[in-house]
Amino acid sequence: AEGPDAARILRASTRFERVQREAEAVMEEDFTRAAQYAEIFEDYRAIHEFGETWDFDAYSEAQAAATVQDAVATFRDDTAKLNRWYRDLDRMKLFGAERNLQINSKTLKNSLIPVTTRVLDNLRGLLLAVGRDRATASLSEYSSKARDLGEQPRQLAG
Repeated sequence: AEGPDAARILRASTRFERVQREAEAVMEEDFTRAAQYAEIFEDYRAIHEFGETWDFDAYSEAQAAATVQDAVATFRDDTAKLNRWYRDLDRMKLFGAERNLQINSKTLKNSLIPVTTRVLDNLRGLLLAVGRDRATASLSEYSSKARDLGEQPRQLAG
């Protein structure tokens, strides 16, 4: 026994068409709002790009070749930047809602935190190594000068 086609009857209904248009408009607005909300995450792109391009070996070589003042300034600036990024990530809002859509940024946060912690750990280790090397070089130079000054002259002019 065949009866009337419910789908065809429903699609022919003007009320159904109006409800469908309204639902589509709401969904489109929700996606627009979600896209606008997601723009706040654009600030975190710098962390991602830094993590993709940062080269520890090149950084180490540059720090070893830099003057003491430049090395200290670079370490200070880079450490401050990474700590600021870490704090920003720590305060990142994990969930947002735009009416019918839920925005979850937990995955983004969990992918970026290791970038900051890894680089900070590398910087701390490098700072210790560079400091130790420079202190050893300074001690050697100081000892050499002290030894030169401590020698008794063989002949005194006079």
